[in-house]
Amino acid sequence: MSGKPVIVFDKVSLYVEGRRFLDRADLVVSEGESLVVAGAGGCGKSFVLRLVLGLPGMDRASVRVEGDVVVDGHSILAVPLPTLQRCRRNMGSVLSGGGLIENMDVRKNIALPLNYHYGNVMSAVEIEARCDAILGDMELEELALPGRRPVSLNRMERIYVALARALVNQPNILLIDEPTTGVSPAAGERLARFCFYYRPEFPSAPAAMEEMSGRPMTRIITTVDLEPYLDFGHRFALLINGKIEEIGDREAVLGSADPNVRELLSRSRNVASPGVD
Repeated sequence: MSGKPVIVFDKVSLYVEGRRFLDRADLVVSEGESLVVAGAGGCGKSFVLRLVLGLPGMDRASVRVEGDVVVDGHSILAVPLPTLQRCRRNMGSVLSGGGLIENMDVRKNIALPLNYHYGNVMSAVEIEARCDAILGDMELEELALPGRRPVSLNRMERIYVALARALVNQPNILLIDEPTTGVSPAAGERLARFCFYYRPEFPSAPAAMEEMSGRPMTRIITTVDLEPYLDFGHRFALLINGKIEEIGDREAVLGSADPNVRELLSRSRNVASPGVD
């Protein structure tokens, strides 16, 4: 980690349809850091990720934000659209449910960021090669068959495809919402390794993409269950009562006497679920 702040929340309050989810919340995430934000279901964890992205897909008429969200030096909620688009091409995200487009096949879903941000400088062959490379690394080559649509995928496959889409443009910021919820421990560990450690490498890239290459990846992962991430996150935080409260590293989580932390830590042991392999 470089220590350089990449994501900063400065006294951020967030209201959605009149309900307050963040209350003058502060947060600093350094370049190369993997931060895990834990909290109970419905507390607003996914909004932390959406704020970093500039609140995509949200009706601004129903949203009120106070304070400042700074991403790579930009006040992300105040920048003009062209600047916001340039910031977003440096970010990859897997939001709740994966957000796959059902009327596009898997290949087109994965290629979507490349076609949107770099379609004028990358050939169709280069884009297809990137899709093949990532699915190959994930050992999911069979999903690359033309015409294979998201409706035919199980939960794990959908998450991997969404993750492939998030990584295909080699972002330096990765945002993932509860990736291992509802999967078996073994499958969750493999998925977590991809979320925290995997970064694809490709033989060539557009000049606009190479400008951002070489920087360590910064990650924020949200969860209702701390245990699957203990061996992966650099730092852990708790979202409660609208505040993002620092917990610390793995040892701090395990040694915490906070009942909210203990509940989130033991959740996977108390919920009987066969999971998805």
